[in-house]
Amino acid sequence: MTASEAVPQARRWLTALVPSVVLVAYGNLSSLAVLQLGDWPTITAVGHPLFVALALVWALGPARLSLADLGLGRAGWGRGALLGLALGGGMVLLVVGPLLALRLVGWTSTTALPPPAEGGAFAWRLLQLLVATALCEELWFRGLLQACWGRLLGPWRGLAVAAGLFAAWHLVVWGWTLGQVSLQPALPLALTYPLGLAILGLGGLLFGWLRQTSAHLAGPIVAHWGIDVGLVTLVGLGWL
Repeated sequence: MTASEAVPQARRWLTALVPSVVLVAYGNLSSLAVLQLGDWPTITAVGHPLFVALALVWALGPARLSLADLGLGRAGWGRGALLGLALGGGMVLLVVGPLLALRLVGWTSTTALPPPAEGGAFAWRLLQLLVATALCEELWFRGLLQACWGRLLGPWRGLAVAAGLFAAWHLVVWGWTLGQVSLQPALPLALTYPLGLAILGLGGLLFGWLRQTSAHLAGPIVAHWGIDVGLVTLVGLGWL
C-alpha cells in the first residue's frame, strides 16, 4: 500500500475540497481584480507562483501525494508531449472548421481584444500563455486536483470533477471575454455563456484524459498551450 492509498477517507475529502475551493476562488477573484485594475501581468507574477508553491506544498504534505501522482515523474513526458501536440493541433482545427463554415453562411465576429503590435509582443504573449496559463493551470487542475479527486472517487470520476472545476475557474474571465466579442447575427448571452463553459469543461476532460493516458503533465501542458496559441493567432488574424 502506498502512502497515497493509506490516507483516511475523511482526510481525502479535506485534501480534495480545500484546494478546489481555494483555486476556483482565486481564479475568479483575480480575474475581477484584473478587470478593475487592468494589471494582469503583476497579479499573475505574484499570485500564480504563490499558488503553485502552495499547491506543491499541499500535495506533498497534507495530501500525501508523490511527484508521480501529480504527473511530474520521470517517465512518460516524451510520449505525453507528442500526444499533447497532436491533441492541441486537433483542437485548433476543431475551432477553425466551424469558423470557416460560419463565414460561408455570412456569420461574422469582431473582437475588442488588441492583437500584438509586433513580433516581440507576440512572443511575449506566447511565453505568458505557456507559464501563467498552461503550466500553472495544468499543475493545479490535472496535477493536484485530478490526483486528489481521483484518489477519492476513482480515476475517471475524479477526472470529470477536475474538468468541472477547470470550467468554474473561468466563470468571470469567460463572461468578460464574451463582452469583447461581437457576433453578427448576435446570439443571446443565455446561450453563449453556458455553451462556452461547457466547451471549457470538455477541454478539461480532454486534458484530463491525456494526463490519465500518458501518466504525465507534459501532454496536457503542451495541448493547453497549443490551443491557446491557436486562439491568440486567430485573434491576431482578425478571425475572432
